[in-house]
Amino acid sequence: MVFDGMHIAMLKVLNAPVPAAVLRNQILRSLVSQMQPEFVDIRIVNGPGDLDSQMPKFVSEVLHHMWRSPKRNIPQLKQPPRE
Repeated sequence: MVFDGMHIAMLKVLNAPVPAAVLRNQILRSLVSQMQPEFVDIRIVNGPGDLDSQMPKFVSEVLHHMWRSPKRNIPQLKQPPRE
């Protein structure tokens, strides 16, 4: 968790059984189908090169902290066995 003035950044790491681009497309299709979506777009961020100046500072700070960590603070979830 990172505090930046009145903002608190809390990000959730997501492990998915599909590539990021496929997941992004699924999420965008879901957003379009909602009458009042919470988001209009999402961004997949894998490393510092995916950040830009339009992102709030507190978000990039959390991500940089995660990337600096030896274990990257990314929990690895067990995938269910494939049938």
